[in-house]
Amino acid sequence: MIESRLCALHRHKRRVKNERDMCWKKPDADLSGMGRLLYSFADDVSLTPQLVGSGGFDVALTNYILLNVKPGHKVIDVGANVGCFTVLMGLLVGEQGKVLAYEAGWKNYGLLRDNVAMNMLFAKNRVMALQKAVSDTSGSKTFYYSELYTGSSTLVKPGEQYFDYFANDVMQEEEVMTETLDANEGNFDYIDLIKMDIERGEYHAFLGMEALLVRQAVGKVAFELNPLMLSGLWDEFHCLLDMYRERFASRFYKITNEGLTVETSLDELFAHRETETILMSVARQE
Repeated sequence: MIESRLCALHRHKRRVKNERDMCWKKPDADLSGMGRLLYSFADDVSLTPQLVGSGGFDVALTNYILLNVKPGHKVIDVGANVGCFTVLMGLLVGEQGKVLAYEAGWKNYGLLRDNVAMNMLFAKNRVMALQKAVSDTSGSKTFYYSELYTGSSTLVKPGEQYFDYFANDVMQEEEVMTETLDANEGNFDYIDLIKMDIERGEYHAFLGMEALLVRQAVGKVAFELNPLMLSGLWDEFHCLLDMYRERFASRFYKITNEGLTVETSLDELFAHRETETILMSVARQE
């Protein structure tokens, strides 16, 4: 396998002045894009330290994707950030597959496009990137962009509890275009996987894909269950997923670090109140 390297470059409009502005590491495991280059922000303290330190982000989800995303698959990356999973899935689906990546923040979106282009994944429309947020309605909403923790940017205004943990963070507000996942109903006959990491926006994104679920057009959804970011919507999200379990015969799984799935119950997941990536599978009924 081609040697994997990861570059984290400061993307401000200035030249790199010293070595501290550039991070370069050969990761222990080839998780940064199957031997391809990936750029990230040197001033980000959420995603970049993990990419530089280990060569990957969310080992469990990365390994799940490596095991389960196949050539020809159609996948959607909701909350693509700088494209860590977009690039990985773009490589895995091959020329016959499709990846649709959503990223609302203008700063992340620019680097997302750079990473997709650098890995030559725009060719033949294999990957398409949209500067939009995914929600329960299409239109526009206020987006809260984190200056330090780009992975914490969100459509839902962070409360005091967030700043108890991240007291040094500063949120900038910007208006962004929003879109429901149901807006893709005519673009995909079937979506093999939706990866979703949108910091408290998951509840509204699930509301906005009900037509796809009704049509049995979604196979699996991998989403982050984060009690801190979902505070205020925790019980509502539990009830919504429970309704999907009954209505669409959905099943829920934890993902091990090896990328394997272990079936669990919603009650257990919500009782533990742990931050982890969960997989929801939707049965295809005859």
